[in-house]
Amino acid sequence: MRKLVDAPRKKKQWTEKEEAYLQDKWGTVSIKGLSKALGRSENAIIVRAQRLGCGAHLAGDTRISLNQLMLAIYGKNMLGYTSDKLIRYGLPVKWHVVKKNRFRVIDIDAFWKWAEDNKSILDFSRFEKYGLGAEPDWVDVKRKADYKKLQLHGQHNAAWTKTEDDKLRYLLSKGTYTYSDLAAELRHSEGAIKRRILDLGINKKPVRCPPPKMDGGRGGNLVPHGRRRLRFHTDRREAEPDSAGHAWKIRAAAESGI
Repeated sequence: MRKLVDAPRKKKQWTEKEEAYLQDKWGTVSIKGLSKALGRSENAIIVRAQRLGCGAHLAGDTRISLNQLMLAIYGKNMLGYTSDKLIRYGLPVKWHVVKKNRFRVIDIDAFWKWAEDNKSILDFSRFEKYGLGAEPDWVDVKRKADYKKLQLHGQHNAAWTKTEDDKLRYLLSKGTYTYSDLAAELRHSEGAIKRRILDLGINKKPVRCPPPKMDGGRGGNLVPHGRRRLRFHTDRREAEPDSAGHAWKIRAAAESGI
């Protein structure tokens, strides 16, 4: 059996110089590194740091845990599918070791640099301003855009209520609503609408948006008319003097069959 060797300074008083070093390096140097540098056991390092009020080991670092990042952005623990997806897209996470435990951390500055290049896969609608401290100017622009999108289409994977189910059935029975119309009315994504219709076993399906009609090169303007748009054409021909030599005239004709 291996004999345990005591740390060089076991049971010796802490000096002011040692305490200053511990406070200065806490959170930036691993506990194992501090133990080696100060010649004390890892337990002694942790106990002394607590007495000095150094806080959690990561608190003195410029990094935060992956869990803290997910809580700040999404307002809840999103470890799992969401965090794994971000990591697959290159989220710069690293492992942080405290004694025998380890967890993933990310440098805040590195995160902002990565996030700017991957805005499309992030949702800042629930991300409080300055939730991670100082932030780039583009973050607030995206936050407002994502919040507006949330208000329009609703939360992704949000639970359906009985009232929403009843409203979905009623709107489908009207026979005039498209998937986009239903998404706006119920504040769920179009994909969620499709899944809910299948889950509820509703036979009635939303109407499909008709493809735009080709006018064969003829000019004209689309004029809103209820849920339909009518196209009016105006034929503006070059003005010609009449046989009596009168002033120029412009003749307009509206095409029939509107």
